[in-house]
Amino acid sequence: MIYYVSFMSKQPLLQCRDLSFSYTQQSPALEGINLDVFEDNFLAIIGPNGGGKSTLLKLMLGLLAPESGSIECNGDPIHKARKHIGYLPQFRAFSRAFPVDVTQVVMMGGLGGNPFMRRDAELREKAQELLKLVHADGLEDRTISALSGGQLQRVLLARALMKDPKLLILDEPTCNVDQPTGEHFFELLEELNKKMAIIVVSHDLGAVSKSAKTIGCLNKTLTYHHSKTLSKSDIESAYCCHIDLIAHGHPHRVLDCDHD
Repeated sequence: MIYYVSFMSKQPLLQCRDLSFSYTQQSPALEGINLDVFEDNFLAIIGPNGGGKSTLLKLMLGLLAPESGSIECNGDPIHKARKHIGYLPQFRAFSRAFPVDVTQVVMMGGLGGNPFMRRDAELREKAQELLKLVHADGLEDRTISALSGGQLQRVLLARALMKDPKLLILDEPTCNVDQPTGEHFFELLEELNKKMAIIVVSHDLGAVSKSAKTIGCLNKTLTYHHSKTLSKSDIESAYCCHIDLIAHGHPHRVLDCDHD
């Protein structure tokens, strides 16, 4: 069955049509994904490990090419639309050993990731403004190795905002922070959502249900729930296995699952 996910508005910012992808012929990672995301949406995507969340994000970022179907952002094919997208990867994807300070890390978001390009005063000023926006001002001159988990997440968020994205994509943004820090981070995302669309992949169902406007359950196909409040049966239907909403901070919340 193909699920069509649509948020009512005039023109979608991100559009997926019949999107499918397979790493092997025997087991498709994604099947028939249809999704419209508009400029004021805050979409949370949940689902079991192996359900295709990381694959969908890679397709949205143009890092993978669809096997079939299409994906566009702001009317452009996704590989031409990266300038419209800000991305915050999972915490573990960023090395603290890189010998730079906070301001330099944020500035790299405006340089296409090239640390050897000229860093002018205008770029530095913008980086400092964004650090203030994400409540990380005062950290400008610290090395990233000296930051706490929550501080580093806010710094990386500022970096993702350097190119003024229309769409912000976040992959498990609170997986390595404590509960109060995670709650404050999602409150910050709610403020940013006034200026841009947000897609967040998360296992933090408590934060998702409080902050996101809409929720999609992804397990190879995408099931959209018209309310951001999910019952246990809603989630179990998408995960195709028993769900136990265990304590905050665990890597996932799927138990007794008999398949990948």
